[in-house]
Amino acid sequence: MSEEFDGNESLGIIAEFTSLPEPEPAHLRAYRFCLQSAARRLLPNFGVCRCLRRVIPDKLPEIHHSVENEHAGYRNLQLCMLIHVCPVCAARIARQRQVEIRLATEHMSTEWVMLTYTMRHNRSEKLRDQLTTMCKAYSEVHSGKRAVFLHEVYGWIGSIRIWEVTHGKAGWHFHFHELVCRWGTHGRVWDDFESDLRKAWVRALNRQGRDCNTHGFSLSDKRKDIADYVTKYGHLPRGTWDDAAEVTAEQYKDAEGGRNPWHLLDAFLLGDRESGRLFQEYAVATRRKQKVVWSKGLRDKLDISEERVTAQLSENCASDYTLLAKISIDDWRLILRGDHRAELLRIADTGDRTAIFEFIERLRARYAKKKDHREV
Repeated sequence: MSEEFDGNESLGIIAEFTSLPEPEPAHLRAYRFCLQSAARRLLPNFGVCRCLRRVIPDKLPEIHHSVENEHAGYRNLQLCMLIHVCPVCAARIARQRQVEIRLATEHMSTEWVMLTYTMRHNRSEKLRDQLTTMCKAYSEVHSGKRAVFLHEVYGWIGSIRIWEVTHGKAGWHFHFHELVCRWGTHGRVWDDFESDLRKAWVRALNRQGRDCNTHGFSLSDKRKDIADYVTKYGHLPRGTWDDAAEVTAEQYKDAEGGRNPWHLLDAFLLGDRESGRLFQEYAVATRRKQKVVWSKGLRDKLDISEERVTAQLSENCASDYTLLAKISIDDWRLILRGDHRAELLRIADTGDRTAIFEFIERLRARYAKKKDHREV
């Protein structure tokens, strides 16, 4: 493994429940666990290696069950919360961001548009180089007197910026999506804003020795599309995605003409070692890069408080989760040995405590038999 993977990620977030507030089908949950195990193999020194595996000190792993939802989740395990490389935590974080963005875009006094920024690239280019160039160009567009003038003229009060990465025949493709907000009483049209900002983006890229084609910058003011996207965000939709639906849905999007990081993990699971190498490159290039950035003060202007977000999440989360079973540390090691976490939760979804311990007993017998064979 390259020296680039030597940096350990912190892992200290305690999970109340490690499942989504809105339970998803067991086969999708199992698929996330499979992808997480693939990421663990590829990134041995990242926090994802211990996510939903390491037990909180002085605690025992617990399974809690909701009769209302027929759904179970673990407790007393730690989460990595690495949205870039952990498909399980990405799903959890996606749900919260769905609520935040929906509250923002539904503010009655605002207008929203979505901007997309990208540049020309080639197959041999490293992702880290693309990311660095794009970040510098973006910073140039939105700093200085010219940027202040544009923001004031067009009533820009803030934005939510998200980066996204895919890999295809032309190599890595890094781009930004940005939801821009202004008060609805502003009279200037967005068309002029698109023209002025496009010129600024091209100038910024030229200063970095780069350029873009006609698709390098675009603006969409389809409020309905943005609302439709927010409704779908946090789930696993299939089908066509329009421009607004791309804003923060990378972990769920079927990338046209390219594969997103979860596609790379999926291909690695099927034996494609080159896809695994690409995922490693992606993980290193995006490590500690904040994926979603809100303009300073925008949450306060739109009254997007933590309390409002928590209240919205609680509306869709069952309140009847109760302790179903405690698992000993030795038994938890057996469960991790063959990564039976998803299988155990599938059994626990039924609420049958006896079935849980019968499953664990079968694991004990299976691994005891393997131990006896080795000794012989």
